[in-house]
Amino acid sequence: MQTIHAQILATGDELTTGTLVDSNSAYMAEQLEMMGVSVRRHVTVGDDMDDLVRALKDIGEQADVALVTGGLGPTMDDLSAEAAAKAAGVDLELDEEALAWIEALFKSVGRNLGRNLGESNRKQAYFPQGSVRLDNPVGTAPGFSLIIGKCRFFFMPGVPREMKLMLADQVIPRIEEMLEDVTISGMRTICTYGMPEARVGELIADVADGEPGMKIGLRASFPVIQVKIYARAESKMGVERILDEGTDKILDRLKNNVFSVGGRNMEEVVGLMLKDEKATLAVAESCTGGQIAHWLTSVPGSSEYFVMSAVTYANTAKETMLNVSRKTLLKYGAVHEETAKAMAEGARQIAKTTYGISTSGVAGPAGGDEEKPVGTVCIALATPDDTFVYRFHSPFGERDRNIKIFAMNALDVLRRHLQGLPPPSWAREYKP
Repeated sequence: MQTIHAQILATGDELTTGTLVDSNSAYMAEQLEMMGVSVRRHVTVGDDMDDLVRALKDIGEQADVALVTGGLGPTMDDLSAEAAAKAAGVDLELDEEALAWIEALFKSVGRNLGRNLGESNRKQAYFPQGSVRLDNPVGTAPGFSLIIGKCRFFFMPGVPREMKLMLADQVIPRIEEMLEDVTISGMRTICTYGMPEARVGELIADVADGEPGMKIGLRASFPVIQVKIYARAESKMGVERILDEGTDKILDRLKNNVFSVGGRNMEEVVGLMLKDEKATLAVAESCTGGQIAHWLTSVPGSSEYFVMSAVTYANTAKETMLNVSRKTLLKYGAVHEETAKAMAEGARQIAKTTYGISTSGVAGPAGGDEEKPVGTVCIALATPDDTFVYRFHSPFGERDRNIKIFAMNALDVLRRHLQGLPPPSWAREYKP
């Protein structure tokens, strides 16, 4: 039994210069790993013919499968088809069906944009001899598949929307045909929050010991730490056994800091629990400036449980919109447990929801003092039975990082309450 090894090549000066971030390669690598293909290397090459040809020949000697994005358009710096032909030692030839598709597209769309087909766009219908065209239903640049050396290459557009559709509909099915009689692999993502990456790494360092088919990796996506379990075996059942074994060990080590198994983010997890409970939520934010609401409403179907968000930045807004008393604000100020408590309760009462959560703090980089330094936040959770209030101090001085960690802490407080778990370790509960 053997494993299929893949490499990914991203092309374009915009990537080598840093003008654009290469999100395509990360997406493709994840899709390949999930289907059991081992990704060995990522390569980025600018718009230079000689560099591209060398890279294609190099990959052709090393990999079984290669995914290439970019360089299929009509401009002079779109070099992928010509470079592939040179690397394979063949000529380019016109594909009449591709040309007819491009011409039809320009007749229906190009006319409205005031553009003619032009010779440059005809370029997109030329492919290396012996290649297989990959149709592009949402763009003018078709892709193609070609063998160079011992490797099967798949060339796709660099536009993410076009690449993802072509990958799913035309590339992955072809790769699946290559997976017969090879080692099966799989991946599982466990999401954690509440511990630094180094501590997570220490706790799970020996999880894969004694299991040659398992590999553990960490990925920090602030403020979440993802644990990736990679498994290889000769059967799907064997892969599942390894993934389950690794999952059980990690859950035992990281305990309540794990909020999802399978890669769901915090807002999805919280949303599913609210939906299951048939509960609703209102949010009152000050220092987080709408971050919590943004995360929650990014989840499709969140209207089933998310009712309202009030970004009450000024004290007058807290008073008029959330019914926080002027007496409370004058006595305690904006950043205080009593104020956060009144905000959460006010949001819940006004929106008539099951729960209300609030944040009020000092995100920085200025505005703190000795009693309430930058990084201080008060978080309250109002429930049908009681209101719980906590104070947290972030070690970060950067505003953006503090806003994210404040918002994540608020969601984690709600998540733990919904699961019947104790508050997070950082939480200092307020008792007036």
